[in-house]
This record gives sequence, structure tokens and C-alpha cells, in this order.
Amino acid sequence: MFISCKGEVNESETKNTIKVFDLDDLNPTVDKLKLSDIAESIEYIPLETRDDCLLGNINGIKFTDEYVFIMGVGDIFQFDHHGKFIRRLFRVGKGPGECYARDFAIDVVNSQIYVYDNFKFKYNIYNFDGEFINSFDDPNPDNNTGSHFMVQNNQLVFEVSDYAIPQNFVMSYDIGLGEFVYMYENNYKEIDDSDVQRKKWSVWNSGLLRSFDNKILFKEKFCDTLYQTTYFKDVTPRYVFKLDKNELTFEDYHTVFIKEILDKRFIVSYFETSRYVIVLNGPLSYIWIYDKSANSAVVIEASTPEDWDLENDLDSGPGISLLTILALGLHSGDYIYSYLEPLSLIEALDSEDSSIGKDSRMYELVQQLSENDNPVLVKVKLKSIPN
Repeated sequence: MFISCKGEVNESETKNTIKVFDLDDLNPTVDKLKLSDIAESIEYIPLETRDDCLLGNINGIKFTDEYVFIMGVGDIFQFDHHGKFIRRLFRVGKGPGECYARDFAIDVVNSQIYVYDNFKFKYNIYNFDGEFINSFDDPNPDNNTGSHFMVQNNQLVFEVSDYAIPQNFVMSYDIGLGEFVYMYENNYKEIDDSDVQRKKWSVWNSGLLRSFDNKILFKEKFCDTLYQTTYFKDVTPRYVFKLDKNELTFEDYHTVFIKEILDKRFIVSYFETSRYVIVLNGPLSYIWIYDKSANSAVVIEASTPEDWDLENDLDSGPGISLLTILALGLHSGDYIYSYLEPLSLIEALDSEDSSIGKDSRMYELVQQLSENDNPVLVKVKLKSIPN
């Protein structure tokens, strides 16, 4: 289905070989996408359940070569790749050595975890053995820097919430020098605060800072250009997403009632793998999946929660939600991640119309679960460029 329903991408290239994608007139090309259309394998990791590692909500998942780090409600738990619990990184609280995590990032090169402490407004650094290294103050405390950030090449790179209409959207802080080395300047007109409070509508205020192939990628919400860099001395355009006819402007986003601009669009979130560029286009939601190897794309209209799910035809298990992956940034390299609650799996297996076959891996897994167990992680390997 993925091959037969693809549309050829209207793409042009500048002298600097910047790919330009025309997303003005997106129309659905498939009703439903199967996991096998873009993925080659799926793995399930049941997380060990003990009194000292019970997970509530999962608000972040990050993999390294050896470990899985999971952020719950203020906590960060460390597991191995088989789901065995190793440790809780810190106690939640305001006391010495305690923390309340708003977000976290992995410094793979130095085997360290950076955690933003929402109680003390500091960045705490821990090693993979759970030892506290040190901390430093939020370098820009007025702009809510700890909601979405990454650590790469000794740089703390973060997005700034757009609710405050900040002067800068992306900033890079050199951890060694202790100073900012880059600030992306927004060129917006000043908007009256009363207009903003009266008419502002809610969309994700993050999800536009990504990493791929050792490059830092970032895109301002109302700009058509996605930029790439390594050390912020070499910022260059990577892609241009054209929305000329239906582009939502910064002014309309902050001042116009949503029902009056439902025909306008902007890039809500995206991520890139070796083969695909996957883009969420809003506010009426379309998922655009570009296949680099074929120079073609499919478009999915996502008007209901079920539309976000990729049908899991790899092993007859539950579908994989692209909404969750895009919203929480659950992707790295050629992998996307998700999780399944045991209770929902047990109910799915017991339902009369269950699609879980008795000879499947999912059936065997569910037999070993109880409804109060920790979630089951899902690790999906996406297809890469054919040799």
C-alpha cells in the first residue's frame, strides 16, 4: 500500500542543494498506514515491576547502547535493555541531592544525564552509575529553558516556550565556557498582551528541536526553513517547507480565534531518520511521510485518535501511535519508541474481536502480565535506505 499510494514529491533544489518541499495542498493519499510499510522489526521490553520502580505516567524515554532512561512524574528510572530495573536516579524533593525532573537529556559521549530540576531551577548532572556530578543555574531563567533541551558537543541547546512570545526561540549554551554562543532571533511585531490572552489557542510549544546524524536540527514554528548545525558556527538551511497559500502567521496564531483560521497551516512537529522525514502539519492534522530513497511521500489525515495509529501487522499486536512519538519526541536514529499499558493489553486479548493470535509474541507476552505491572516498552526499527 505504501508503494502504490505514494505521490511523487514536488521538490526543487537551490544552488546549495537545499530541498524544498511544497506542503501547501496536502491531500490524504492513504486511509491507513501499516507498520510494515515503514518498519522492518518490532521489539517488546516488559519493564520490571517492583515497589521501588512503579511507574505512573511516562513523560520521556531515552535509549543508550546499554540503558533505557524513563521519566515519570518528576522521577527518572534506569533500566537495562531487557527491562531489568537498575536504579532510580534521585529522590523527588527539594532537599540535598533531591530533584524534580521537568525534562532530561543524555550526553552519550560523556555517559552523563542532564536533568532540569523544576524545584531549584538548576541543571543537575549525573553519570550512568547514578552518581551526582554537579549542577549549574539555569542560564536563562526568565525564558523557561528546561522544558525541551538536548546536550550535544558540550552544548546545552534548548527551545524557549512561545507562550511568553520570547525574543529568541533556540539558544545554545557552551557548558565549558559558561556562556551563550548562539541565539536565534525572532523578528516579530509586538502584540498587545490583552489580545494574546483573549484569543490565544493551544498547540504544542516544543517539538521543533531535533537531532539526526550528529546534526542539531531546529525550526521556528512560523518560519518555513529547517536549519542544521553542529557547533552553531555553521548554521545552514537543510529543508524548506513551503506553505505559501495557507501559511499561518505569527500574528494570526496569537490574536485570531481558532475557528477563523482552520484552513491555515504550520509545522507542529517533525523528526528525521536515515530514510524518512516525518512531519505533523496542523492545526487540522496531516502526517506527511517523505521517503528519501523514492523521492515520494504519503499523507495521512488524522482527525481522530485512531488515525494516528500505525496498524501493527508485524506481529498482530496493538497499533503504534505516531501522535505519542511526535509529541514526546520518542525517536532516535532509525528507531521509534512507544509503550503499552498491561491492562489495555489484557483487555485487548480478552475481547471477542481480538487480533492477537495465539502463536504471536504478543500473546505469549500478555500471558505473563498482570494489570498492575509496569508498562511494556515498544522499540521499532524503521526501514533504512536500500543498498
